[in-house]
Amino acid sequence: MKQDLWKTVFEEVKGIVQDIPLKEEKVEGDFFVIEKAVVFSEGKKIKATPISYGYNGIKTFIDEIIFIDELEPDVVFKEELKGKILYIHKIPKLKYLHFLKKISPAAVITNTPVDKPIYIKEFPILYIPSFIQSGSIKIQLKTKKKNFKTKNFYFDIGAGPYFFYIHFPFDSFFDKEDRVYFNASLKTAVNLIKKLLEVKYPRGYRIRFLFTDMKFMDYYGLKQHLKNENDIISIFHVENTGMGNEKLIIKNINYLLDDFHYKKIHRLSKKGNQPVDEANFYGYSTIEEIDIPVVWFTSQPAEELYNLKKDFLNEKLILNFVNKAFYFINNLYRANI
Repeated sequence: MKQDLWKTVFEEVKGIVQDIPLKEEKVEGDFFVIEKAVVFSEGKKIKATPISYGYNGIKTFIDEIIFIDELEPDVVFKEELKGKILYIHKIPKLKYLHFLKKISPAAVITNTPVDKPIYIKEFPILYIPSFIQSGSIKIQLKTKKKNFKTKNFYFDIGAGPYFFYIHFPFDSFFDKEDRVYFNASLKTAVNLIKKLLEVKYPRGYRIRFLFTDMKFMDYYGLKQHLKNENDIISIFHVENTGMGNEKLIIKNINYLLDDFHYKKIHRLSKKGNQPVDEANFYGYSTIEEIDIPVVWFTSQPAEELYNLKKDFLNEKLILNFVNKAFYFINNLYRANI
């Protein structure tokens, strides 16, 4: 892990909570990366750039390529693509890569640049600048296993039988500390801590501020933490926020909210004059796999924002969202609204 990035997150939070002890928990595991990828087509040797990580299956593929001009969700019904090498010209939404897991292609090649790390164990995804529509193709891969040791940390405020989580995920391997998405989200989380500590205690439940590592590895740190926890009513997810245009994510691959939380958020929206725009998530995320209601206001489109440097950080946008988030968090479980 990048010790400096983990330390940045920890010290930002420690500077706010001061005398409140931060509890740390070890997170260990491993993943595979593609060290080298070469594509052979029409007598040409093309160096490929791995887009995904996690794959450690077959290292050599030879087959006729299947050309797909634009990836769409209906690919899940195309059983004839199972075990085939796919060349996908355009990937309009990264979330559509989820659907490829259902049919398990042998490998995917694209000339759509993707900068955001994507964790997929089932098949490799490679980028090449060349345009290939047909013909026989050969792929050779070399993979390497990486072991990691890192930590989550958290603290609790309030009292009650149930937990409400405020969750900030980060990735000490793949996050980029100079990017606006990382800094805006971290500052959003820190400013939420400030405001909620002023309240002293929420009524009827406890708030856990949880900071988990290995975000891009399907929220590995969060899933490890939840193995030992129960009585969680919901998670307020702070990721890609504080950049303006935050929308309430209703659905990624599955729905993130249950009926109670969906209706309560909209009642609060009307009562507090806090407009809520809904959206499906465009990017690649597996957050709904935790099977707990997730309240996620995120700036979209996430993939375009991923590459912006922190020079684009806007304190006013951060504080505007923090005020809105605080309103919903502070009132979400009050019975009289």
